[in-house]
Amino acid sequence: MEEMTDQLAIAEAKQSRTLSRSIARGLVAAFAIVLGLSIVYSVGFSANDFLHGAVHDVRHTSGFPCH
Repeated sequence: MEEMTDQLAIAEAKQSRTLSRSIARGLVAAFAIVLGLSIVYSVGFSANDFLHGAVHDVRHTSGFPCH
C-alpha cells in the first residue's frame, strides 16, 4: 500500500513540475512579446530622427510595409 502512495506522490510531483514549466514558459513568452512591442513602439515614435530612421530602414529590409 505504501508503494502505491509513493508512486502517486511521484506522479503528482511530476505533473506539478510540468505545469510550473509551462506557466513559466508562457510568462517568459508574454514578457518577451511585451518588451519587443514596447521597444518597437517607443523607437518608432521617437523624436530622435536617427533612431526612427534606423527602425524604418530595418522594417523595409525585413519586408514589412510601413506606409
